[in-house]
Amino acid sequence: IPILNLALGSNLDPENIREGGDVYFECMIHANPWVYKVVWLHNGVVVQHNASAGIIMSNQSLVLQRVKRSSAGEYICTATNIEGEGRSNPVELNVMFKPVCKVEQKRIFGVAKGEQVEIECKVDSHPEADNFKWAFNNSADTIDVPQTRFSTVNTAKVASSSVLTYIPMTELDYGSVICWGTNSIGQQVEPCVFHIMAAGKPDPPFNCSVQNITSESLEIDCIEGFDWGLPQLFYVEIADAGSHRLVSNLSSPIPFFIVSNLRPGQSVRLFIYAANRKGTSDKIILEGQTIQEAEKRTAASQVDFELTPILGVCVGVVCGLLLVAFGIILTLKFRKDSRNNPVLKATKTEYRVEVTEAEEKNPDIIPSSKEPDYFYNKDGIFNGPKRNGSITENFRNCTYYSDKSNSEITYAELCLDSTGNPNGSNTLPGPGGPGWSTVDRKRRRNPMEESSSQTVIYATIDHCRRTNGEPPAHSNLPPHQREIVSVRTPLLVNSQQESCV
Repeated sequence: IPILNLALGSNLDPENIREGGDVYFECMIHANPWVYKVVWLHNGVVVQHNASAGIIMSNQSLVLQRVKRSSAGEYICTATNIEGEGRSNPVELNVMFKPVCKVEQKRIFGVAKGEQVEIECKVDSHPEADNFKWAFNNSADTIDVPQTRFSTVNTAKVASSSVLTYIPMTELDYGSVICWGTNSIGQQVEPCVFHIMAAGKPDPPFNCSVQNITSESLEIDCIEGFDWGLPQLFYVEIADAGSHRLVSNLSSPIPFFIVSNLRPGQSVRLFIYAANRKGTSDKIILEGQTIQEAEKRTAASQVDFELTPILGVCVGVVCGLLLVAFGIILTLKFRKDSRNNPVLKATKTEYRVEVTEAEEKNPDIIPSSKEPDYFYNKDGIFNGPKRNGSITENFRNCTYYSDKSNSEITYAELCLDSTGNPNGSNTLPGPGGPGWSTVDRKRRRNPMEESSSQTVIYATIDHCRRTNGEPPAHSNLPPHQREIVSVRTPLLVNSQQESCV
């Protein structure tokens, strides 16, 4: 384990290291194997390398540049190898500096005319201050105080200090007194300043608040006001808010109080003020209330629900808005469905016309639709859908339907028998009246069969003339079981005439 020996620089005098000088330490190390880490400690705190602050660590040396009085203290070096850590002997560094004022001391004194006051000036220095100087400064002039008016105290328990006994006699005796200390290094650079003013009542505490409230107690915390140079005490009076009866009062050297022995849910008024031997300050009034105790409930107890008028109105408004929104949604949905899916109604008029086999095969006849609704079987028999029964029965029974307006689509069907004439004549059965289709028979040679004497039958559909739902006047026809050719013609709303076969 490393064996260490720490010493101050060989050319330095430990008893004459002044503030602002440079100091270095040497750490002598004996170890096997050699150390891999060296650490420096100042008063038990690790020292970090900081060249800008004047702390430089190099190998086994520590350099302190421009030392300050805060650099004084105990220094130790430690070193570590694989066998363990070794520590050196401690070395005390004493830095000599001029006197400076101690931070925590009273700076303001309130004095009445003819009243004696003792002002103590405490300084910190090394070595201790052995001489002090006092001066009085007001708005008019600066006057040195005779040495007979103050005394110097130097003890082991108390730092260097000087006590001035001062009695203001006139208005010009109120002002500031200044103190300088001197030691072997020199005179104090920045003097200690004390203010002497006419004594008066203290200012009231401020920024008061009530905190940590329980069912039986609460706390009050404030910031103290100016004391006008005299010692002050703080008081609080606790009164019941309802009966205005005084419950208790408390005093404290600091503006902090704990008020206890209160009832649960009790409201109180708090009167807070400060006092010194010159009088009392104005009172600060606060209000507080302790917490109610939790109600004891059994498992069988039920929570009562009360519907207040405001809650009822809110519930009604919400329900009404929901109903209105639901109605609007339904209306929009029905309008959308009616636009996307218009209702189609049709009027059907059926005819039967017999057509010969040669006429059916004539190329001038438009082939029947190949859609699944209209087709022939292998025997040449029409197997299309029957609308309200067979076409023949529909025609015989004058089956029709019509419940349409100008905005609906109308269908008309023409059915031809293979003979071309259901009644054995050369004219189609039909009313021939207004609004019904007219069929003219004309002769035309088939280009593919010039020798054939078969005829081609044309059906002319009058789209503009309708019966508005009245059945056609026709004679009763016998049923025929023959092949059927269907002609379907849609009648559109916009009067554009289109036909499909």
